Amino acid sequence: REEKSTMAAPGVAVSVVSTIGYLAVSVVAFYGMSIVADRFVPALCNISKDLGIPANVAGATLMAAGASSPELFSNIIAVYVTKSDIGVGTIIGSEIFNMMMILSAVVWTRGGPTHIDQATSARDSFAYALALGTLLIAVSDVRRSSHDDEDESGIVVVKAETTAPMVLGYGVYVFLCSELGRDTLVRCLGLDDSKLNRDAEDTEPLLLLAAKEEEEAAESFAPARAFVEMTVPASRPYLAALSSVVWMSALSYGMVVSLEKVAAECGVSPYVVGVTVSAVGTSWPNLVSSSAAARHGQSNMAVSNAFGSNVFNISIALGLPWLVYPLVHHGHVYKKMHDNAINLLIFFLIAVLFAYVILLLATNYTLYPHFAFYFSAIYLAFLLVAILADHNVNALENKEQGGH
Repeated sequence: REEKSTMAAPGVAVSVVSTIGYLAVSVVAFYGMSIVADRFVPALCNISKDLGIPANVAGATLMAAGASSPELFSNIIAVYVTKSDIGVGTIIGSEIFNMMMILSAVVWTRGGPTHIDQATSARDSFAYALALGTLLIAVSDVRRSSHDDEDESGIVVVKAETTAPMVLGYGVYVFLCSELGRDTLVRCLGLDDSKLNRDAEDTEPLLLLAAKEEEEAAESFAPARAFVEMTVPASRPYLAALSSVVWMSALSYGMVVSLEKVAAECGVSPYVVGVTVSAVGTSWPNLVSSSAAARHGQSNMAVSNAFGSNVFNISIALGLPWLVYPLVHHGHVYKKMHDNAINLLIFFLIAVLFAYVILLLATNYTLYPHFAFYFSAIYLAFLLVAILADHNVNALENKEQGGH
């Protein structure tokens, strides 16, 4: 026994060192993506102005793509390159992080009652509910046994016809962000035009605040920031956007591969690592920018952008790669996602959204600082449910395979 223990010790040490090394690589990738996003979004903003795209629509499309580019590129790499669940795990984890932890940061940083704009909240809640509903439909085909002579036990089959509503649903959100959509929303709710806070829809100031906060907090990483900024020229927006796409692809690949190694070393699924570590890493810039906005009295803007990021992540970051997959793979549907109890987690997110709307109605659209503790507790509960559900699903699959 002592001999076996002595032989196992070096192996454990190597595993620990490897895990730390892979985590370090992922942290570098997270930081790099936040730097690139700081340049990517302003470049897209300038492009939208050059193309004459209305500010509200640009904020919901091009600038949303820039702000949520870490999640988007992570899922693209996971779907088309590494064929793992870390991409969907990252986005599902980001959904609850953006909603609960950003809300916690906003109400706590504010230090007093935070009044949420009624019409903007109605728009965001409706769009988010639509996104969650279409996602639930898209992942509803969970195979529990072999199908068509293929071993598809525990596989979620995602088809183009079920993902198309996800992408189309984002078009509804973009419409509601436009002037015509805003006016339609106000009329439907019977509100005065003044009750729709225009500042809540202004994405650019929030992004500028985020960039300033991150630059002040990362002076020790100035050489890395300078190197990225040198290759993403702010004075040439189209070249900057193209360079940002290249950077995001490379950094996302490094992040996904390193975290998959972490999952293998720790003996957990890539999905769990995505829900926990990757989701926090990719969503951290949103938390920083939202805290900065709250400090500057722009809490509505921060909350609205958090919901907007969630809608984009589901509809585009998840939906678009799934929708395009059959075109790239000669009509074959996407069968690379495992059943990690994703339907349960979607119902959890729906329940959280429902509880949030009830809370707003009960408090007359006012959030108080002590709500931060409740929001944080819900986030931790979600992580616990995700980890336990994934463990139970894997145990069930292993049992079924053992039975065969």
